Amino acid sequence: LVSSKILAQSIKAISEQDTATILQIINELDSSGHDLRFFSRELMSYLRHLLVIKSGILAIDILGISETEVETLRSLAAKFSEEDLVRFFHLLTENLIFQFLRAFF
Repeated sequence: LVSSKILAQSIKAISEQDTATILQIINELDSSGHDLRFFSRELMSYLRHLLVIKSGILAIDILGISETEVETLRSLAAKFSEEDLVRFFHLLTENLIFQFLRAFF
């Protein structure tokens, strides 16, 4: 599993346009044997949480996370517009679909 800390670091690096950190995170995940497709799925789930927070829904039971994670999500969600988060979500979705199709064709 990819920890929420790594996911938060990834989103923070994206918000700061810190390419070096993003590449470092991906390299570390790959070097430690993580499946990068799984990382993409986890990142999509994390972006979903950010969208839920951004829309004003703060019910912890809907998100399935702890109260301390809500604060991290709230802080990260403030760095993006809803449009940005939706765009990121779609980019990851397209990437996963491409990987899926490539695996079978």
